Amino acid sequence: MGQGARAFPRQQSGRGVQEGFATGDPSVHLRLTHRRCHGVHSIVRQDPWLRVNPPRIDWPMHYPGGRTDRDHPLCRTVRAARERAALGTSFAGPGDVLPFPSATDLAWFTAAGIPAVGLGPGAQSMAHAVDERCAIDEMVAAAKAYAMAAIEWCGVA
Repeated sequence: MGQGARAFPRQQSGRGVQEGFATGDPSVHLRLTHRRCHGVHSIVRQDPWLRVNPPRIDWPMHYPGGRTDRDHPLCRTVRAARERAALGTSFAGPGDVLPFPSATDLAWFTAAGIPAVGLGPGAQSMAHAVDERCAIDEMVAAAKAYAMAAIEWCGVA
């Protein structure tokens, strides 16, 4: 597994609106990946032994970074919804915009010019772990925050 939740050393609670790592042009990564694969396949086609025993290529998990500015209306909307939804729970407190050390589809949205943020309950280090868990009140607060943010953002309140 590549750089994922377990590779991030800090314990994080679900108290923040998290944004992706530094931005980059995802097409650059895709072009380089394609070029590397094409180069390996060219060598395999030219070598008699490799044609019979082709290498197996494993790509570790890698996503490009993505970013929505912390002052973007979507960030403010999601942060406010999370704060309202979490009142009276262990999830309560002011929300913050934090780096998100894992792969998400956020990068693909932001690369297409679509603002996106990540929000979820629990400690980041527990995400997708063998014994993944979080407090029930955090899960309920997160679900409420998703609904409140969607209602506010879509203007149906």
